[in-house]
Amino acid sequence: MDNLKKKLRRMLSNQTYAHSLSTCETALDLARRFGTSEEKVGTAALLHDCAKSMSYDELVYNVQKYKIPVDKLELKTESLLHAPVGKKLASVLFGITDPQILSAIRYHTTAAPAMSTIAKIIYVADFIELARGHKGVVDARKAAEKDINKAMLFILRKKIPYLVKKKVLIHPRSVKTLNWFLEKEEKK
Repeated sequence: MDNLKKKLRRMLSNQTYAHSLSTCETALDLARRFGTSEEKVGTAALLHDCAKSMSYDELVYNVQKYKIPVDKLELKTESLLHAPVGKKLASVLFGITDPQILSAIRYHTTAAPAMSTIAKIIYVADFIELARGHKGVVDARKAAEKDINKAMLFILRKKIPYLVKKKVLIHPRSVKTLNWFLEKEEKK
């Protein structure tokens, strides 16, 4: 972990690096709570924003260089593009090959149906880490204490209307994921 942190520190802004450390701490707590690999969760949490400090042009350059599969919306939205680029950089620069870790990095912004517990933990930890003070974070933290699926559903229900209110494009994968979790709830 220390080697990851050293390399990551050189790549990120102070703010993003601090966020990554806080997300890691939160994610490790969730991993212990839900009986998941702390090593995988810690690695995914540290690296989830490894491409976040890149400019839009740098992100696009990496998409082209590594032939990273992205859709049109991701390609034109910097806040979405750092996730698929981050997945590739985790592999190329940090030697990560574990598909659960790479998937967690890939889907930490949009979420995806049928995510692994590790991916859910990264998505939730990114939203609830201790430096976050946005609306709904306290309730999201409470949901995450009990059930990672309920926390996912809670966060998706908060994020999507927030994005609608901001009048920004919403990735269809996020809507699809919300529907996936709602269908799971209905079946209970």
